[in-house]
Amino acid sequence: MGGFASERRVVAVLKGGTTGEREVSLETGRALAGAAERLGHAVRVVEIRAGEANSRAAWQLEGWSGGPAAALAGPLADVDVFFLGLHGGFGEGGPLQGLLASEGRRFTGSGLAASSLCLDKTLALVLAEASGLRTAERLVAPMGRPRAEVVREALELGGRHAGVVVKPRRGGSSVATMVLADGALTADAVDHALRAVEADGDEPMVEARIQGVEVTAGFVELNGQVCALPLVEIRPKAGRFFDYEEKYSAGGALELCPAESLSPDLAQRVQDLGRTIFMAAGCSGYGRVDFIVPPKGAPVFLEVNTLPGMTPRSLFPQAAEVFGLDFDALAAALLDHAWRAGGERT
Repeated sequence: MGGFASERRVVAVLKGGTTGEREVSLETGRALAGAAERLGHAVRVVEIRAGEANSRAAWQLEGWSGGPAAALAGPLADVDVFFLGLHGGFGEGGPLQGLLASEGRRFTGSGLAASSLCLDKTLALVLAEASGLRTAERLVAPMGRPRAEVVREALELGGRHAGVVVKPRRGGSSVATMVLADGALTADAVDHALRAVEADGDEPMVEARIQGVEVTAGFVELNGQVCALPLVEIRPKAGRFFDYEEKYSAGGALELCPAESLSPDLAQRVQDLGRTIFMAAGCSGYGRVDFIVPPKGAPVFLEVNTLPGMTPRSLFPQAAEVFGLDFDALAAALLDHAWRAGGERT
């Protein structure tokens, strides 16, 4: 059996979803579908939406709508590879990967175990620490504890580290994420940030604010080898952090690839650390590992993204292009990996 590009295949692009990253996923899906079509494949675009009364997600394509099992047995029965353009929740955190693997279907990105582990930032941080990476000081299990106690500990943590970051444990794209520093670090502000995460349907995390250079390290498997992409340095506008608007708006953060503020040796160190956690988590296909590099001490690990964004503003395809893979070549590499890895996953 040849590589994926050896003949015309059927590719189903899954996009949308029901998380706060839905709009980003729709853009990612459009970009992936375009690339698959340019590569000569037959493309089915599947938009995943919330079902009636927030029941199961509905899969919609070409005038058809129904549940995942019915879709896989029906209009998607002949699909060769599922190109996953989803972010967060069901689509990135393992359930979809487990469903597809149990049905013997090929798909892009990591498998069930790595996807589940990496979407849960708390578990990823524990694994990173066990693998020798530095992490930010954080509060443990704020859910279920008295709110006043969590607020008090967050203020104490912020006092030691020039602020705190309150973020969803399993969310991405900086949705419901708040940086509280200087005069903004008050009991009311912490309480509001905690409630905002909970209102978004997630569990809040509270981490010490780390000041330094924010970078992301991308990895892609090519011919069985995990290749490190050039680092992307992220410079938000003054007074901002890398929030949703800074990530996706046309006038957002400055993104530099290769990273300009790190020496070649330090950049290599970040790539090595990223590779360590990528491999330890069991990731495959591709992924992105985020760090902050403070003025002194080791780089601080933030999180692993097993299905990084693939929009025109996304960091991963920017780094791939500098590496030498334009968007279509990158898409071809991801599809080829999914095709070759399919037997092992099922």
